[in-house]
Amino acid sequence: MRVEQGFFIQRPPDAVFDYITDPSKLASWQTSKTSVEQLDGGPPGRGTRVRERTKGPGGREFEQVVEFAAFDRPTLFRVEIAEGPYPVDGEWALAPEGESRRVAA
Repeated sequence: MRVEQGFFIQRPPDAVFDYITDPSKLASWQTSKTSVEQLDGGPPGRGTRVRERTKGPGGREFEQVVEFAAFDRPTLFRVEIAEGPYPVDGEWALAPEGESRRVAA
């Protein structure tokens, strides 16, 4: 199954990309996340791994480890499930649209 959604953010592309790829901010824009921990040091980039606790269907929480499989600042990043019960990968593309940035997932 493939799910697509999009939204607009009126900020510079680097700022938008940096915010949505910052593990410490993940739970603020992906509200199903109950906790997030970056597993390696340094700034996020290709290969960065993050442990997430997610509220799933029926409110049951589960844990997974995701890895940034693609990281092309400020236009694209992709995460893949490295460990966890659900094989749900994600990709976010950022494109200019007027004064805003369109984020498509």
